[in-house]
Amino acid sequence: MSHRETARLITALQRMKDNEKILATEFDDTELICMMVDSRVNEVSVLREPYQTTKIAPGFSLSRTVECSISDITQKSLVLNMESQELLAIALQGGRMYNRDIVRCTSVNRDSLSGSVQLSLSTYQAPMLTGDSGLPTTLRVSGSDLYLCCSGSLIKPSLSLKVVKNKAVLSTIEAESDNVCFLFYKKNTGFSMSSFESVRFPTWFIGTASADRKAVGMCQATAQGHNIHFIVKKI
Repeated sequence: MSHRETARLITALQRMKDNEKILATEFDDTELICMMVDSRVNEVSVLREPYQTTKIAPGFSLSRTVECSISDITQKSLVLNMESQELLAIALQGGRMYNRDIVRCTSVNRDSLSGSVQLSLSTYQAPMLTGDSGLPTTLRVSGSDLYLCCSGSLIKPSLSLKVVKNKAVLSTIEAESDNVCFLFYKKNTGFSMSSFESVRFPTWFIGTASADRKAVGMCQATAQGHNIHFIVKKI
């Protein structure tokens, strides 16, 4: 019991003492004690009621991470251009990455290209999501500190790879923070097929161009010559 609560109890007892003649004619000792207890319980309940409401901060909390292989629906693989720090969508012979395949399919310096990349897909929980919102996710190039990031303006956002050394900063992402640029709503569009819509810029999706050897970027679902659907398989 706090000092404030004790003082209130003493005050109540004093008032009862001052009016004991009146009370004695109406109640016995047991009834008076019950009245005191009931009064005390009600008082404590009123005092503590404001602290019983739990507020949920709007934001996204990391749930789990899985390793995935990914390609677009035309079977183009995602290849990391380490020189420009961007992902390219490349049609690889037989779906496999060898240096000789790179020479045939692209004029980019083959020494600057990695193999077909895998992605670490981290899913998040968030309050107030509707059924068609999709699953909030971040996408990281496996074995690296490179995260896909959507930034810019609603008129023309862009996709880039951004280094995040301390992954703990993405364990919780506040809805109004700059780190929302790393979040995409993963929407299932068919068997093993998904699209990734920017959380910061609704109606803009990660997409590949119909032409080969082009950088993966952001586009809208109705964009001509672009594809927003990917085959995602858990490894």
